[in-house]
Amino acid sequence: IALPLIRSSQRLQSLRTWSSVVGMSKEESGDVELSPEDRAAKEVADLWRAAPGQEADAAVIWLHHQGESEAMQQMMFGDLKIPGAGRVRWLWPRAPMQPSSIRGHSLVLQWFDVKEYPICRRVRGVPDRPRKDEEPEDVQRAVQRIEAMVKALEVEGLQRHRILLGGFGMGGALALKTVLQSRTPFAGGVICSAWLPCQEELEDRLREGG
Repeated sequence: IALPLIRSSQRLQSLRTWSSVVGMSKEESGDVELSPEDRAAKEVADLWRAAPGQEADAAVIWLHHQGESEAMQQMMFGDLKIPGAGRVRWLWPRAPMQPSSIRGHSLVLQWFDVKEYPICRRVRGVPDRPRKDEEPEDVQRAVQRIEAMVKALEVEGLQRHRILLGGFGMGGALALKTVLQSRTPFAGGVICSAWLPCQEELEDRLREGG
């Protein structure tokens, strides 16, 4: 995100709903040649460092469900305190607008596309059949989006074991997938009314940290 000269409250809200950032110029990043992902992480970390009173000892990344935004989740959990965690920064990213297969290909806020509801192992019929699973590449792109947010926190100085992922519905599914694939353990994962997408390919992506 490019942040113009706006009020501090607006700048902080833009950071909390951040999903992607523009890279810095070579002059801004110094003589070190950084990858696009590292440049983006450094840019976000520098913005947080420059925001007064926003130092954090831990962070929670909370992900909303398909067709919703972060607003309802903020109303539910925005005032939640975590005893013993110190200064906790809550981050509420917003999913990109994408065509939804289960909503007539209309554009909705969603982390990845779901082929059919309800979420179940087998769809009853004559004969019964397996449920159409999500596309692994689509889900993996969503995981990489969340990992980009985590990397920015790590660049800022927060270690992964001080970062908790959670979410509701599709957001919970993405949080679970991200935690299980992590090479380094997160502080934890919280899922509400969610599922594990792409279970068949999980064995290939499961990591010790998860």
